[in-house]
Amino acid sequence: MEDHRLVFLAGVILLCVCCIITYVFIRGSPRKSEPLFYVWSVFAFTACIDLILALDLDGYLRGFMSFYLEEGEPYLKTAHGTLINWWDGTGHYSMYLTLLSLCTTGRSYRDLGLYWAGSIGNSMLVLMTGSISGRFGIKWSYMLNIPYVVFPFWAAVRFLNEGRKPSRRQDSLTAVPSIWTRPLDLIFVLYLVFSTIVAFCRAMVVLGCGDAWAKTYLKDYEPYLMDNNNFPKMQMLVYFFYFAPFYVAAIYGLMYTEGQSWLSDWSLLHAGASAQAQISHIGSSFHDLTATELHVPPTHQARQIFWIINFGCLLIGPQLLAIRCYFFNGNSTGKLAHSTINENSPSVHKRKKYR
Repeated sequence: MEDHRLVFLAGVILLCVCCIITYVFIRGSPRKSEPLFYVWSVFAFTACIDLILALDLDGYLRGFMSFYLEEGEPYLKTAHGTLINWWDGTGHYSMYLTLLSLCTTGRSYRDLGLYWAGSIGNSMLVLMTGSISGRFGIKWSYMLNIPYVVFPFWAAVRFLNEGRKPSRRQDSLTAVPSIWTRPLDLIFVLYLVFSTIVAFCRAMVVLGCGDAWAKTYLKDYEPYLMDNNNFPKMQMLVYFFYFAPFYVAAIYGLMYTEGQSWLSDWSLLHAGASAQAQISHIGSSFHDLTATELHVPPTHQARQIFWIINFGCLLIGPQLLAIRCYFFNGNSTGKLAHSTINENSPSVHKRKKYR
């Protein structure tokens, strides 16, 4: 395995074998009509591999995955790569098990599927752009990430197109109250305005803004943004070019709530992406693989501002916004082409006969 082309070939064979095994075990199940069942099954297996990689990178295992880290995906030997593996081996793995359980029992998995798609989508967008534009170059084995880009994107588009039924509360409203009479929504609007400003300012910082405030922020509050691996830079650009437009749209959706059922779906996507982004960013800012001079300065003011922005505003805020939008618009989902058990399946006929 000293050639990255052999690593790529071995990875392709392994993924194909896992998919075949999954099909053989569940080919008689009524859930076999859902293609995402196979995707989540294989991804759950690879999440376990990522957990082993994380354990190896942080020294809990020694040399177990060294060949892969050298010739497969060397960019994983960074703080950001380590945190990506930890999140995939814990957060994504928990989502896969839950999604498979919901899929097997015939319950709706659309909302959690949107959250997962946002999380893994942000992960791959930052990981691939950062590794290609950074100091690692391109290897054949990078193509093993293609399924993790294609399938989440396809799932997100499918779930969004399936739509969501409006809640009874919305149907019964004749007029939407002004934002000034809804203090909770007003707080979220102010939060989104602040998040938009933060996204703009940090994008300017990583793009090399020469103003004094930018240099001060970079030096005294988040020096990790200067990391030459390009991952923090790409994450800040994702915030500016993708998250900030959502913030603006969400402000409009909260101010004029009637007919804005889309906000519930997009807030779930955004919450998943924000969770992955901030866990990786916060962890990398303190990780041993990050140069000491790039760690968050130990001063009280620096730590306080860092945690307010990265934990309170950009990690917890999106989760609360998703909860607010989810329950405001109702949690009843629209039609799911593949989220109900096939009525023609043998197991359904047996249950009908039993009744």
